[in-house]
Amino acid sequence: MASCGKPADGEKKLRITVVKQLAGAEVQARGILYDTQLEHILRKGVVTSFRDFLGQSGHGLPSEMMDDPLRLEMVMHQLILNRPELSDKHVASRLWLDGNTALGSGNPSLNEASRTAEEKLQEMGQAQSEAGRNPANG
Repeated sequence: MASCGKPADGEKKLRITVVKQLAGAEVQARGILYDTQLEHILRKGVVTSFRDFLGQSGHGLPSEMMDDPLRLEMVMHQLILNRPELSDKHVASRLWLDGNTALGSGNPSLNEASRTAEEKLQEMGQAQSEAGRNPANG
């Protein structure tokens, strides 16, 4: 067996990299920060900002998508439809998808995602209204 330094003839030298594993709370905090930043970028609706954010956050897409503004904008609008907190942007995103893509907003998976998001928002609004009418619940 070789000592530290040069390996003996016929032996291979390995390099070991130690990677620190993030604690659960740190992972969760980074996820919340990413989601908050993504929501902000999607709300702006600027494709170049979206592309830059994906690249800087380490969540980049394959280069054929990152380098194609039309495909990247399609992904951006699909993400908007999947986020209930951006429901005020859903109509504009549906219109963009209808006018710029073959499947448009008629894609069943997109419709289901946005419908579910809208239903959740309606449920939240109803729960808040009921809580306001019934002070015993608060």
